[in-house]
Amino acid sequence: MCIETWKICERKLYPITTVFEWHKRFCVGREEVEDNQWVGRPCSSKTNDNISKINEIVRKYRRLSIQMIAEMVNIDKYCTMN
Repeated sequence: MCIETWKICERKLYPITTVFEWHKRFCVGREEVEDNQWVGRPCSSKTNDNISKINEIVRKYRRLSIQMIAEMVNIDKYCTMN
């Protein structure tokens, strides 16, 4: 297990808070190094058209929130952040 974790982490710098979070999870019994499955559908709004629209909006209105941009493009705010 330690060798597998080392191979994943070698030559990468992680924030100390992330390392502490990993340590805490393994101490309470976690055995997998893979990410957990997310509940729900994957973001299907990441199209070239939406990316172009968002780029134009951000360049024109630099002070808009993510929520406002998402509403303007009519997509979920979580898809806007990616």
